[in-house]
Amino acid sequence: TCKGCGLCVNSCKFGALTIDYTNEAVDNVVNRIDDLLEIR
Repeated sequence: TCKGCGLCVNSCKFGALTIDYTNEAVDNVVNRIDDLLEIR
């Protein structure tokens, strides 16, 4: 689970409400985390 990053938490909540945690939603969150790590 993603805790501590505001953007990720918001995207997870938004994805849960709209897509109910489909595989695509999970992949989007994972990709977003990877992007944030690459920026750092």
